[in-house]
Amino acid sequence: MNAFFDDMLSCLETSCFDKKAEDHVPSYLSIQDDSPFMTLAALEDVMDRLELDARHRRVLLDARDAILRQPTIHALIKFLRHVIIGVAHPSHWLVKGAPLLKQGDVESSAFALMALLALVPASLETHRAKGIDPVHADFNLGHLKGYIKQHHDKHGTVGVENFGWCTYLASLGLIKLGCLQFMHHVFTDRFRLYRHRQNQALCAIAEAGVTVRTDGQFDGINGVSQPAFTTTLTCDERRCKGHRVNPCGSIEKETTTLDLKHWQLVIRKDDPVIDFHIPSKSAYGVDDIKQAFNLAKTFFNTHYPEYDYQAFWCVSWLYSPQLPWFIRKPTSNILNIARQGYVLPATPGQESLFTFVFQHASPDLDKHEPRSSLERDVIAFVKQGGRINAGLYLYGLQDIDRFGTRPYVTPGDEKAFMKLPHMIKEETTCTS
Repeated sequence: MNAFFDDMLSCLETSCFDKKAEDHVPSYLSIQDDSPFMTLAALEDVMDRLELDARHRRVLLDARDAILRQPTIHALIKFLRHVIIGVAHPSHWLVKGAPLLKQGDVESSAFALMALLALVPASLETHRAKGIDPVHADFNLGHLKGYIKQHHDKHGTVGVENFGWCTYLASLGLIKLGCLQFMHHVFTDRFRLYRHRQNQALCAIAEAGVTVRTDGQFDGINGVSQPAFTTTLTCDERRCKGHRVNPCGSIEKETTTLDLKHWQLVIRKDDPVIDFHIPSKSAYGVDDIKQAFNLAKTFFNTHYPEYDYQAFWCVSWLYSPQLPWFIRKPTSNILNIARQGYVLPATPGQESLFTFVFQHASPDLDKHEPRSSLERDVIAFVKQGGRINAGLYLYGLQDIDRFGTRPYVTPGDEKAFMKLPHMIKEETTCTS
């Protein structure tokens, strides 16, 4: 470990950095920038935009002065900005959590907030340079203000809740268009996506070394281990042989070989995709999603032409591969939207669904009185032995006009998927 990085870590209670963050020390040191991490005018402007009260302003102004007096802490906050928005993006997750200082002149929670506020001026300048409507900056800062208030209400101190998510807000990355919210995302999932050069079909292939359960999901999800096989992948200039992902959401045991004269690799690790989020109580019909996708395609291609976006991306329980087994209403909007995309297995377990539906990650389903058809369906499925995990949803930008026609799933895919086991026996649950 180099001395510069070691000195910064010595200021923290525990490291907040991913192991890859240290690789960016040379690029940071090469900048040779002696300017303060944030001018007084810039801090005043951000605090005005956030409409912070007198106490928050006083604490943050004092924190800025204290940071500037301590060279190592000053370097730390500038390096945080470097690896969050300078040489990377929040979705690289080079910063894994809030930077919590050891005892010193700067209150730890205030320093974490300052690390976020230091992202705002450069991000505002980027928006201005790209001609992005200021309404999007206001939208992000309005949400950031809410997390600052949550922290104060909960702890009585100046700080911010959910530091990781707030790196997106402080970098002004969340863009509301139509019924959805979008942001740039770096693809790090254990798959690669191919598109047929003639008929434009999509085919997802799992990377090598993925242990897969008998139901086609990642082994170990929801604490359940039932390993069936481990994926292999062999690619050269002419062909790629690996385990195809059924677009209903399961990894196939048999291998598939793609002739690269006919199939083009369009998404792999570290490629850009457009992440989308579904706000609560927003419209969620086919026409609503299609309109939002079109707006996002135009926005990102206009303002970020340097990226070759090929697909929209989302990980959510709304795209759980198990939806067809636990949602009983055939006209369900949730089920209909999920069926439009290419669904792949994802790692979040059923706690994400439980938290949304029951407001608790581990509800007592024996005592819970269902208040909706969704609650009834989830309770019945889980009590029968079903286990629910989130799904990764991909939808190609060039396929928006076909949204609503289920462009990726064939009758054969659906038939094969529905034959998979979907009830997990208790004795297969991991104890480790």
